[in-house]
Amino acid sequence: SLRIRPTRSSSCQRVMITSIPPMAEAMPATPSADILERLRAALECARSRIFETPRQLPVLARAGVVDAGALGFIFFVEGLERGLTNAEIPAADEAAYRFAPNPAAAAGPENTLSFRYCTELTVEKEKGAQLDWDELRSFLEERGDSIAFVAEEDYVKLHIHTDQPEAITARMAELGRVLSSKVDDMAEQLNTSFKTLEDHEELSVLAILPGSGFRQIFADLEASAFLEYSEQLPSSGEILAALAALEGENIIVLPNDKNIIPAASLAQEESTKNVYVLPTANVVQGITALYGFSAQDTPRQAIRSMQESIGLAQCLKVYRSGQDALYGRVQIKKDDYFIVSGEEVLATEPSLVESLVQGLKRIDLEQAGCVSCYYNDAVDTALLPPLADRLRELQEGLAVEIHYGGQKNCLLVVAVE
Repeated sequence: SLRIRPTRSSSCQRVMITSIPPMAEAMPATPSADILERLRAALECARSRIFETPRQLPVLARAGVVDAGALGFIFFVEGLERGLTNAEIPAADEAAYRFAPNPAAAAGPENTLSFRYCTELTVEKEKGAQLDWDELRSFLEERGDSIAFVAEEDYVKLHIHTDQPEAITARMAELGRVLSSKVDDMAEQLNTSFKTLEDHEELSVLAILPGSGFRQIFADLEASAFLEYSEQLPSSGEILAALAALEGENIIVLPNDKNIIPAASLAQEESTKNVYVLPTANVVQGITALYGFSAQDTPRQAIRSMQESIGLAQCLKVYRSGQDALYGRVQIKKDDYFIVSGEEVLATEPSLVESLVQGLKRIDLEQAGCVSCYYNDAVDTALLPPLADRLRELQEGLAVEIHYGGQKNCLLVVAVE
């Protein structure tokens, strides 16, 4: 039998997994024994739960979508129900499952791990050994997340992220003989530096970019290679291919999005080259990191300088709301523009220019010398000159730069330096 228990995992798989048990509970709770009635009850329950997935997984709220895996499973069950009745299957309206992105959706600190060790175990069960699912589930959930548990007739397999791999191993050993175990330090994988790099060796920089407009900006800052993406974040395989295409053996990767860092770290692990992932959480951090890069520096000097330069600018983003929404205590009307910093909504206005101006008034500009705005294709370029003029009025001597970024996920990326 296969049992995968819902946990506090941050992966999208968690939301799909946790959407299935309510469906399983709804079916036998239906008074009718008719399989069609039970399928319909399961569908009604699942459709009510699908809109809870952005609350369960903040990355979905920030993207303005429901969980795709859970929705796909709902369509699968609906196809089964309609197939049994030979009913027509109507085309789904994609807009019904999208909503205004909430960049301020709660999330943990950027570039941190909830649990450090990825632990995998295979256990040969003792004959007659009984599994107390509730007790074991409670034990595991108290000590980790990203839990996948598979129980076969003779074997048990477990995957978990935890800070207590020894305790997990000891508990699983109570079920039988541990045939294999693997413990990976994810923090070390994320931050592994060059251990064999000599100071005379050349160094390349691979920048992962959210839009074509950033290519020249990063090239001017001496980045060596680029991997562009649009709506879909690049996979570890795509990053690995980009690393393989580079002539150099020693490479710094700038993910430039906190959600790309895990894929970049996996590509680092799989690459035969000497790769260092500098965990830039947004494209502004990638730009400022390169302020510390010089081809004339030794690799170790370059890495140290880039690490120190990451925080030289604050990143803000401007979005437009697709519907009336409430984010925290901030009411955002349909078609209003809103500006966010991290998880905080700074301002919301009917005007793109005013939203940015009011948002910048909320932060400390006293030490700022420059505001750089990177716009995408949805921005009316006629607004850019008056935008620059309004920003210059905020503070005497404030430099304002306007660049094309081409990013898909927000109207403006704003760097306050």
